Amino acid sequence: MKILSNKTFNTVSGIKNTSTPAIRYTIPFCGSGQIAAALKTQTSDCFIKSNKAEKNSKTITLPGIYDKTKIEAEYIKDVILKDAAGKDVRAFLAKSKDTNSTYYICLPQKILCGMSIYDIEDHIYIKALYGQKHDGKYKGAGTELLKFAAQESIRCGHNGKIKLCMGGSPVFYYKNNFRTENNGYEDVKKNAAMDYMARNNLTLNDFYLNGWCTNVVLNPKEAAALLDGKRLYKQSSSSTICNKNIGYKINGKEYFANVDIDFADLSNSESFKNTYVIQAILKSSGKMLQIADLKMRLLEDKEGKKFLSIDSIDLEKISKDCETKIKTELILAAKKKMEEFGAEYISTDISNIEGVRKICSIK
Repeated sequence: MKILSNKTFNTVSGIKNTSTPAIRYTIPFCGSGQIAAALKTQTSDCFIKSNKAEKNSKTITLPGIYDKTKIEAEYIKDVILKDAAGKDVRAFLAKSKDTNSTYYICLPQKILCGMSIYDIEDHIYIKALYGQKHDGKYKGAGTELLKFAAQESIRCGHNGKIKLCMGGSPVFYYKNNFRTENNGYEDVKKNAAMDYMARNNLTLNDFYLNGWCTNVVLNPKEAAALLDGKRLYKQSSSSTICNKNIGYKINGKEYFANVDIDFADLSNSESFKNTYVIQAILKSSGKMLQIADLKMRLLEDKEGKKFLSIDSIDLEKISKDCETKIKTELILAAKKKMEEFGAEYISTDISNIEGVRKICSIK
């Protein structure tokens, strides 16, 4: 028995060349890697002096970004993080007195992360979100900075809207309710992949995500949920439908592809209303990969009948035999969802999908 390999699946062959850099940061960042790297080199003896007198005076001393110049910062408020055991850890938010747009989440003897933000037109723009590696001992520091940015957006009259260029941790932003702006099919496909990654706690070391460095937005609805402590991906009907070991032949040789047939519910996002994706995720010995996806919407016709509209279907080239079998699984899953949604039929304009006439005749 052979598992799908680089020799038979062209897309997988380039995965190693797209891996993330060797240096990794526990707190995700967007913007300058130089700033993040500089924070990583700080030594413990230059960390924050935190005592009651300094808190009461609203001024604390932070280590300089380049370990040379101290930074004066204004204490803003306490925040609660979690340690690796899930216990509460008291930290605080501070604002640089030299740079009005820079904020930090700190422990008494350690900077966990920093953020630079700007008020631009109808939103707050996060220029950089960066942090030093702290071995996963504390959780929630980056999220607290995002919450503060959402509060600043509301204060500025933008209803919580935030934009940024997503850096090396797409799942971090997705879990915090950020989504790509909906500019077409590729954005739907990308969000479905991130939904799967978030539910399975995968990183870019585990999953190949094409074009992950992209612009994302936190819209007012998603911002309200973030401030309320809600993660929208957990409040959807997304789930893995089944796992299949799909056998196929190439030049008389038999191969097997281990594939998750997965349902991504994107409908509770402001940018992807009524949008759902059925996707096939290849679980290879290397990185996992989204190899097929079927985008559909739950709509209502003129007679008030609910129906599923299949808007697109896409499959990576493996072999004709394998593509046919995966396509069949996607269509079967669509039929199953039609019944679960109480829809009466499936509609599509895609003439080249094998099996379309059959599913369109279902009432």
